Order: sequence, then C-alpha cells, then structure tokens
Amino acid sequence: MAINYPLRNTPTEGLGSSPAQRLMSRRLRTGLPMASSLLFPSVVEGVSEKLKWKRRMTKFHYDPKTQRPHELNVGGTSE
Repeated sequence: MAINYPLRNTPTEGLGSSPAQRLMSRRLRTGLPMASSLLFPSVVEGVSEKLKWKRRMTKFHYDPKTQRPHELNVGGTSE
C-alpha cells in the first residue's frame, strides 16, 4: 500500500494539488522529510473549475484530429 503514496502525493499538472490533497484536504505521510505544518488539513479551492477547463482543453485539441464516419448506403458495397 505504501507504494502508491508517492503517486497520490504528486501534484497534478495544471491543478497544483495532489489527488490526496483533493480527496482528504491534506498530504499523506511518507518516508520523505516534510514540514509537519503540511500535514494539517487545508481545503483546496477551485478544483472542479480547473478540472472542467482541463477536460475542455483536451476535447478542444482532440476533436480536430477526428474524422466523421463515411456515409453508408443501403445495398452498397464496402470498400
């Protein structure tokens, strides 16, 4: 279980907070030294807006690369 802690404590790019901070409002204890003040709960503001913006940007960059499916005719041949 301790193997997942570094991943959960690593801040997500564009959000500035880690999954543990967003879920539990605090950082998890690890083997790495850190100030004890960082282990106290503090609510991260604006996460849902940042996640929505990140998803919109991903969709914006993905959509131009997609192609519409070709029209299918009843009784036509497939090529």
